[in-house]
Amino acid sequence: MTRIHPHLEGENTDVASKKEDILKNVSFTPPIFDTDSSKTSEEIYEPSRISNVLILYPPESPEFRKQANENVYIFLGLGGAAIIVTFFQFYCFQTVCNRLIARLRTEYVRSLIRQNAEWFDKNHSGILTSTLNENIERIQEGIGDKLGVLVRGLAMITAAIIISFIYEWRLSLIMLAMTPFSCAIMAFQSKKMEESTMKELNDVAQAGAIAEESIMGVRTVQAFNGQNEMVNRYKHELTKGKKYSIETSYWSGLLEGFFFFMLYTFLGIGILYGGYLLKVGVFSNPGDVFICIMTQLLGAYFVGLISPHLMVLLNARVAAAVIYETIDTVPEIDVYSNQGQILTNPKGLIEFKNVHFRYPSAYFVGLISPHLMVLLNARVAAAVIYETIDTVPETDVYSNQGQQLTNPKGMIEFKNVHFRYPSRKDVKVLNGLNLTIYPGQTVALVGHSGCGKSTSVGLLTRLYEAESGLITIDGMDVREINIQNLRHIVGIVQQEPTLFNDTIAENIRISNPQITEQRMIEVCKMANAHEFIQNLPKSYDTLIGDGGVQLSGGQKQRIAIAR
Repeated sequence: MTRIHPHLEGENTDVASKKEDILKNVSFTPPIFDTDSSKTSEEIYEPSRISNVLILYPPESPEFRKQANENVYIFLGLGGAAIIVTFFQFYCFQTVCNRLIARLRTEYVRSLIRQNAEWFDKNHSGILTSTLNENIERIQEGIGDKLGVLVRGLAMITAAIIISFIYEWRLSLIMLAMTPFSCAIMAFQSKKMEESTMKELNDVAQAGAIAEESIMGVRTVQAFNGQNEMVNRYKHELTKGKKYSIETSYWSGLLEGFFFFMLYTFLGIGILYGGYLLKVGVFSNPGDVFICIMTQLLGAYFVGLISPHLMVLLNARVAAAVIYETIDTVPEIDVYSNQGQILTNPKGLIEFKNVHFRYPSAYFVGLISPHLMVLLNARVAAAVIYETIDTVPETDVYSNQGQQLTNPKGMIEFKNVHFRYPSRKDVKVLNGLNLTIYPGQTVALVGHSGCGKSTSVGLLTRLYEAESGLITIDGMDVREINIQNLRHIVGIVQQEPTLFNDTIAENIRISNPQITEQRMIEVCKMANAHEFIQNLPKSYDTLIGDGGVQLSGGQKQRIAIAR
């Protein structure tokens, strides 16, 4: 068998004609092997012969069957190649997507843990949890296999336009007039989708916050018979989100229908004008008219095909905006920071010397909200996720900077400390606090609610920064002590301790993962917790539920003391 190629025997074929035929053949028909020397190469390799077989040959003729069979083999080969290419396309895009999403989840959670108490005063934990679940899921939908389909569609659109112009530029221009209409429809649809999606995500996050709040405080909800109230609040937020979802569907359906109306309109125009060009001799055969029109329609079809995937990608962009906003947030007190001195031999003397503090105002949260919406609409999805990931707070809990206090004695001093809570700038909590606590001394801070008792402990561990004044441990400014070291040497048992949905052993180990089982039992005995732990079904391996819901208040306190 011999391989026959167009223009192989032509001596006087110009370069432009050769390039044109090569492009046509590669685009539509791969090489065909034939031993029939009675046919010219142009007959075998006529680019439009696939359509000409259907148009020119009578169905009952032997030539029709022979040519049709050859076309079947061609498309079988193309189908086999498409299987391989499509497999690698989806495999590669999905693999990259899964790895990126895993990293994104890790960086988001890492950034959340990094933030200070001031940041959580303004950001509800339920909203943050909903953001992690809902937004990451939408990002995963947008950058996975759908992104591959989008890239493939754009490539097909470009190729279709080029091939159509190679065949006949006048007919192609007529058909291409549909492009501005298609772009306008997609741009308007994108704008509507982005607006509705952002509002829907916000309402869904609010609903998630209510659900988490209800579950975490289920005993309180039941004690005050507030089940119906919480369910109604949750339903109200979901209903608000549903309204925007329906609005998105309305615009998508309307614009999609208008797009196909334009598609069929220009199809009719193309057939009419193509027939005229065939009549006047611009086209040599009807197959060329068919190819020119169908390549343009194929491009228009892919515009419509990628439109839903483009909407998913747009949703991913909006969702990622919220994620990156958190990741890039750098708290003023960065627990990842390595700055600060190490308190090596603390005596335990703590002094608050004229410390002033006031919580920052939450006014700016409302002030930046409209600008934040504009920012989210203007940025790509990745920009927002990494905005949170790259946020380095001033007091970084992951930082190794600062001095290590290796053998603290426990001398604590507050020297003229002033403080206001960030969310209540108008209320001064501490107004020149001076306090000295000597090593081994038991001190009780007594006063009315809101006078700064818990605040003083928060300032000692740098959950907040004082407005002015000095706080020292063994004479060393707490701001010069490494933040991790500082929080390691200062143990806190809150009035309502927070326990995690894990075993008792893991809750105790959270502050010291290397602790041995023997040492754990010793500290539990010291905290008067060992006896009731032993009476539990699985002792130290007992799961205590979300927030320690299976334990009494006193039991949670004793586990917190042991921890």
